[in-house]
Amino acid sequence: MKEVIRKILVIDDNPDNLISLKALIADLFRGFITYTATSGTEGIELARKHSIDVILLDVLMPVMDGFETCKLLKSDPQLNDIPVVFVTALKEDRTNKVRALEAGGEGFLTKPVDEQELVAQLNTMLKLKEANDFKRFEIERLEQMVSERTRQLQEEYQRNSLLNESHMKLSQAVEQSPASVVITTTAGIIEYVNPKFTSVTGYTYNEVLGKNPRILKSGHQSQEFYKELWDTISSGKEWMGEFHNKKKNGELYWELARISPIKNEDGTIINYLATKEDITELMQAEKNYRLSIDQSPIGIRIVNQQGKTVYANEAFLAIYEYTSLSEYVSTPAKVRYTEESYLEHVERKKIRKAGGEANEYEISIRRLSGEIRYIKVWWKEVLWDREKHFQVINQDITQEKLLYNDLVNAKNKAEESDRLKSAFLANMSHEIRTPMNGILGFAELLKEPDLTGDQQRMYIDLINKSGQRMLNIIKDIIDISKIESGVMEIQLSDININEQFEFIHHFFLSEATAKGLQLKVRNLPADRNVRLTTDKEKLYAVLTNLVKNALKFTSRGEIELGCIHKESYLEFFVRDTGIGIAKDRQQAVFERFVQADIEDKMAFQGAGLGLTISKNYVEMLGGTIWLESTEGVGTTFYFTLPVNFGAPLAQPDVRSAQPVTISETRKLKILIVEDDEVSAMLLKKSITSVSNELLFATNGVDAIQKCRDNSDIDLILMDIRMPVMGGYEATRQIRQFNPNVIIIAQTAFGLAGDREKAREAGCNDYVSKPINIAELKNKIASLLPR
Repeated sequence: MKEVIRKILVIDDNPDNLISLKALIADLFRGFITYTATSGTEGIELARKHSIDVILLDVLMPVMDGFETCKLLKSDPQLNDIPVVFVTALKEDRTNKVRALEAGGEGFLTKPVDEQELVAQLNTMLKLKEANDFKRFEIERLEQMVSERTRQLQEEYQRNSLLNESHMKLSQAVEQSPASVVITTTAGIIEYVNPKFTSVTGYTYNEVLGKNPRILKSGHQSQEFYKELWDTISSGKEWMGEFHNKKKNGELYWELARISPIKNEDGTIINYLATKEDITELMQAEKNYRLSIDQSPIGIRIVNQQGKTVYANEAFLAIYEYTSLSEYVSTPAKVRYTEESYLEHVERKKIRKAGGEANEYEISIRRLSGEIRYIKVWWKEVLWDREKHFQVINQDITQEKLLYNDLVNAKNKAEESDRLKSAFLANMSHEIRTPMNGILGFAELLKEPDLTGDQQRMYIDLINKSGQRMLNIIKDIIDISKIESGVMEIQLSDININEQFEFIHHFFLSEATAKGLQLKVRNLPADRNVRLTTDKEKLYAVLTNLVKNALKFTSRGEIELGCIHKESYLEFFVRDTGIGIAKDRQQAVFERFVQADIEDKMAFQGAGLGLTISKNYVEMLGGTIWLESTEGVGTTFYFTLPVNFGAPLAQPDVRSAQPVTISETRKLKILIVEDDEVSAMLLKKSITSVSNELLFATNGVDAIQKCRDNSDIDLILMDIRMPVMGGYEATRQIRQFNPNVIIIAQTAFGLAGDREKAREAGCNDYVSKPINIAELKNKIASLLPR
């Protein structure tokens, strides 16, 4: 049997890829001719010139990419049956796979190309090409040929008086016909066969003369098949169908036959004329086509002209979670589709009924389990059982759809986040510049020579308030940064609930009174010594933020705060009679930067981070936070903390609670280690009253040398971050030769865990910048030997 030459076209703008793919195909397949092209335009011309069987098409190419090239191929009637396999360097690129299918591609490979995958793809594509070729051209050619030859034979037979003399020599057209011709009597006895019949069957003319055509019978057809045939032709009608016959040598083959009664002038049947075509290769191509559909990983069903599904492969049934075609067909479309897709399905049916096209679309289906999946659908006209049908491809694009939706949501979220950040930065600029304006402005005014003492005190007070405001803003930014970077830690300790509330009440009472508001504390534990194990600083920060908010947005009435013990948790609350929060903004207030996004808001100060920080703190401590609010009436914030009560506190020692002071008669030798000149000067001015000698160092190496040269130093104020050598390392080295000197670490970072790092390095205590001078002196006094 003559070997079939297959022609493969590889289109890729990279010559190295063309060489490697051509070599790989030559190594894996015998008798393949591989053509190469470096652009889509060149590839289309080669495909038109050489009758290509399969095209391997690169995705990314200059001028015209693979998707555009494929669309042009599929729009050309001469080339649209050539299967196209896309080749890309991006693994698991679902977007490109979807685009490849939408462009009309039949397959998809990734670089580097796997040999087994290449073989499987090319074999499948060749079967599809072979099936397409046969189905598109062979059936129509055969039917036309059979019909034409039958007409010619009938005319020739009649012209040569074959109606009355069946044994006369047939016309030259019959003798030379490429179709087998058989003439039988009304009893079914062969009277004539042409040369084509003998060449196909292997029987000679004499071997079949006088025999019944049953000598070719293979046993494939049933008795009912032959009875139906005989009933048809004996009634004077024409019969057309397929035979599965057997040649003289036992070889089986398929024939497409048309059997027509030959009648005389009065309509009496005197003979039967059969013209037959060998369709074995066509049947094998159809078998391969069906096999390729059966094995396809893509869901495929075949629909007849009436819209009924006559076949579905396993991949299609798996999409819906059905076990059989009958289960699918018997399930109403309204059940299979989601409500929206069902309405679209009804509209598509109307379009097709009106002669329109609806050949490519997306649907959402409801699987047997109830799960919703998203499907891309393509319709294509094909021949199935020698009749026009539709091949309906169903590609599950649920993951791509969800990924796309996620990308859209992420894009929208990113745009919203960028918008809020822009608003936040604008607000930050205002919030930082405002106190800076106060600090710099009043500092400049202090230079005026004729200021009274009251004016100086007022300016200094305003500078202090502005500095505190800016410090709060910076603290909020640092806190949210620590939360988002995951470095915020929980420091558990036992706290007295009543004392915590009393402290907050005293702290904010003067501010509330100044605004004409009542500040109340209620529902506290009856036992004033009950303590709760939690993070004291974070609980304090949450309550402080909520009270600050209440004071900020309340101009009349009262503010209440307290807590209620409920089963396994404490429910804290801060209630105000302020402006309230619109319902559509009540969840947004816990998001970052939200205050910067409130339109037409009152001119309140703040970075818009307090509630975000509070929410994160509460959740870190194992609780939840929420609010209830009515515009114009007021707002109540609630948050819970799990109950983890410690033992009752002992009564405080009044004597130990007295502040510790440095004896005025004792003066200290102090080393200030600070690389910032202004900070060093501030420390110098602040502790001059308790020192008799001050030494200075600007880095850790200098500090170590100063300690070696001055063994009588009483106190070291050690900055942590310095050039050459930092404070932690300097402290460790100093402790190697001086274990007794008091070292207090100072840092501008203020991160969780800094206190522990300082103690591990050998520091006695720790303060954070900006340094509270009173706190520093108190720590120095408490560390001095008594």
